[in-house]
Amino acid sequence: MGQVAQIDHLLINRLFDIYVLESKNFSYKLKITPEGEFQTYYNKEYIGIPSPIEQNKRHIFLLDLFLKHRDILPKRMGISIRPRFRSLILVSPKSIISRPPEKKFDTSSVMKADVLRTRIDQEVDKKKNPLVDLATISKLSSSSTLMQTAKTLARFHKPIKIDFRAKFGLSGQKD
Repeated sequence: MGQVAQIDHLLINRLFDIYVLESKNFSYKLKITPEGEFQTYYNKEYIGIPSPIEQNKRHIFLLDLFLKHRDILPKRMGISIRPRFRSLILVSPKSIISRPPEKKFDTSSVMKADVLRTRIDQEVDKKKNPLVDLATISKLSSSSTLMQTAKTLARFHKPIKIDFRAKFGLSGQKD
């Protein structure tokens, strides 16, 4: 595969809904334009920043490829369970988020970190519809299967190692 994704957090439930969480340290103002451009307030002006929504789309694409390639997910009747990916962008609870109208650009995946639990609970409550229950019950896995799958996935995690001396042009001599 040869590609790398620096995913901040993954939450996986027993239905194999995989929440891919991107954490951003925007502690003040965050503006999202109707065109989907992200801007943060810095030094008394707004500056453009890369879209965390697009960043998370790339993470999900690579994670999906990885899961298929490594055959990590449990199977039902010989067929791998297909996860349902959820992209969420978490910002500081102190942030002020300026959003365009939803018809212009959907920003519902961007939220303050302190409402994450409420958001996930709301999604679970939506699944209490009998028709949805029938469609998803076949994906329900035991806690032990979920734990085994998560541990297998975690074994592939490789923390990034930064050579700060090289990055900042410092000599290799130690003080």
